[in-house]
Amino acid sequence: DNSTGPPPFDLMDLTQSEDMKPEKDKLLGTSPLQTYFHMSMSLTITGEMHGWHNLFHFTEDGGNIGPKRRIPAVWFHQGSRMHFRMSTQTSHNDGCDPGPPLPMNKKIEVDLLMVDGPSLIVKLDGKPVCYRIPAGSPIEGSQAAQVFASDVWHQPANVIIHNWTYSGVEELTFDEPLLPLPTVIQRYGFMGLVDTFENYHLQFEITPMGIYPHWSNIVHFTRLGNYGNYFRMPAIWFHPGSLKLHVRSGDLQQHNSGCDPWMQLKIGQKYKIEVMRKDRQIMVQIDDKTYCKANRGPPYPQMKRVQMWVGDPWHGAALAKISKIKYKEYDAEDAKGDVVKYIPKKAFKGLGVRRWTNGKRDTFEFKFVCGDGRQTGYTRSWHPGGGRSKMVNSFDLDCPGNGRIQGIQRRRWSNHRRDIYDYRLHCDTGSSPWVNDKHDYGGTYHSQLNTKCPGGAYVTKMEFRRYSDHRRDTYDIIMWCHNGRVVGQHDWKPRNSLHERDSQQC
Repeated sequence: DNSTGPPPFDLMDLTQSEDMKPEKDKLLGTSPLQTYFHMSMSLTITGEMHGWHNLFHFTEDGGNIGPKRRIPAVWFHQGSRMHFRMSTQTSHNDGCDPGPPLPMNKKIEVDLLMVDGPSLIVKLDGKPVCYRIPAGSPIEGSQAAQVFASDVWHQPANVIIHNWTYSGVEELTFDEPLLPLPTVIQRYGFMGLVDTFENYHLQFEITPMGIYPHWSNIVHFTRLGNYGNYFRMPAIWFHPGSLKLHVRSGDLQQHNSGCDPWMQLKIGQKYKIEVMRKDRQIMVQIDDKTYCKANRGPPYPQMKRVQMWVGDPWHGAALAKISKIKYKEYDAEDAKGDVVKYIPKKAFKGLGVRRWTNGKRDTFEFKFVCGDGRQTGYTRSWHPGGGRSKMVNSFDLDCPGNGRIQGIQRRRWSNHRRDIYDYRLHCDTGSSPWVNDKHDYGGTYHSQLNTKCPGGAYVTKMEFRRYSDHRRDTYDIIMWCHNGRVVGQHDWKPRNSLHERDSQQC
């Protein structure tokens, strides 16, 4: 008989040091509840449960179904499957159910969380097994909720409860590094709540253990979800089928802004990763060297109680171990480090040209020296006059200082019967000297092509298109840049159309 009212007690001080077995209609008392909470306990299931068996039930007015009557409540059904319910303002039966049944006669650590966002999370033995964004706003903390273990409407669960605790959701301070020892990244890896900085410095160590075929998450700071405003502040993944980092740091102009370092990590090797944001600039360092720096939009303002995940709920977990996570306000002293520029091995570093003539017309062949030292060999351009044609000139162009080609410049000389060409290279180390072909037939300077990859990109493929009217030839230059762009320059074309095309690629 509860007519005299249940006794008051404070769940914040609840520690069931003694084992407890739920009993039907057992009212532990009344207590104020928090809007967001972390409930933890150990459970030992002592027998199968057919039908609905209640473990505990928090209800504001003593009822079972309706608003504020499952804040929260847990049942078992179908043997030993857990059913976790948490009412919201619009859904009195929202919740998050871990899939597999719990094992019999074995102690299981259970964590139930309602965190800012809101989000519902269930962990079993420290492993996250369920995540859900509930429908509607959370129930504001109750001042006098009744706590049953178990309730009057269901059979009690065949369970022994050990070490039942209730507290607020942990706020991370980073006074000491998070995860001091290498820890395998897991999906649903909720770490706690973080107060973010407008200008920040995130640092951690990571050792890749394998390659995941899809996007795989490492770290994710978010106000609630995966993609949208205030949802990537920052967030870091591996690209699908790769160990290349995908670093996003949303801002007030674009929620998916970021800066991806070009370096590919290696399996089994430990790296120190740092992501820094200072106003509009994002910088990513690997082992104290800067592999990406970019200017983006204005940063998000400082925010309170942002979710931090190591392995988020929306992607597979990166196949890696992570440790020594630090997060703090940006300090200019931390941003020191040499900038390492991306130079693909497939980029050209030198150009070879051979000129053939039959006394009336000239054609050209080309070869390239690749960034790893390989040579492509000459293209087989058509030689005019059959056996009467001969090679009259051959010359090589090299980037100064072992640089890589970013563009090519060509000058055309003509006496209106024959054309010959001069070449020089645009490189990341400067321009090569002009290689001047032989101008001994009264020709004059006629035109110039100057083709260059934008944004400092390197050339990885080049195509020469030859146009001919069977009296004279002209050539166009088309280049593929390592950032995927294609650029081209078009010279004067004689009456007839494209006659031949040659391309070279390292």
